[in-house]
Formats: sequence, structure tokens, C-alpha cells
Amino acid sequence: MEIRLLTPGDAGVFRAFRLGALKECTTAFTADYETNLGRPLSHFAAQIQSAPDNFIVGAFRNLELVAMAGFYRSEGPKLRHRGNIWSVYVAPDLRRSGLGRKMLHEVIARARSLDGMTRSICLPWRTI
Repeated sequence: MEIRLLTPGDAGVFRAFRLGALKECTTAFTADYETNLGRPLSHFAAQIQSAPDNFIVGAFRNLELVAMAGFYRSEGPKLRHRGNIWSVYVAPDLRRSGLGRKMLHEVIARARSLDGMTRSICLPWRTI
């Protein structure tokens, strides 16, 4: 299993995986399947345009994307010390395997290496 940053070259596999996640877990995401189904591939490529303050990591089993987790840094001078994790999803056949935990550890390690990142990482359900 390889965990790495997604790049615009991964847009096709990311689009398919994200659409599957949105379709399966309709209440887990703020985005919806129908809207995203109509979006061009360029939209998904732009979403995974990695920057130190905004990125998505993916886990690959061979060439298949099987998990994702995103990060963005809060904006503004009073909020830049905070990071946010979003869009965490693991393929159903790999749930309860520890992959989700590995994904979160990877995102948190990358986020903590950013200059000025002094605040805990904010997850929707708890603070780390």
C-alpha cells in the first residue's frame, strides 16, 4: 500500500473514487453526487492541486485509489495556526484495517511540519 500526495495526474482515479464515496455515503460529505457527476475532470484536477497548505493524500493498492484524506489551513492572520482535515474516506473492503488511521497520521504529520502550525488539527468530531 502506497500513501502519497495526489497530483493533477491522478484526476481520473480521484474523480471516480470521490464520486463513489459521495454516492455511497451521502450524509458524510457536504458535497453531493449529482452536482459532482456533472463537473468536468478539470474540476477534480484543481481540487488535488497540491500546495503545502492545501492537499489530499491518497492510498493506492497497486494502481487503485482505495482511501483519501484532505487538509487545508485556515486563512487569515488569526487563524493560520489551525488546520482542518476533510473528505476522509476508505473503500468499504478496507475499513477496520487501520488504513484510515494511517491516512490521518500521514495528513497530521504533513500539517505539523508547516511553519506556524501551532494549533491542534481540527476534525469534525474531535481535536488532535
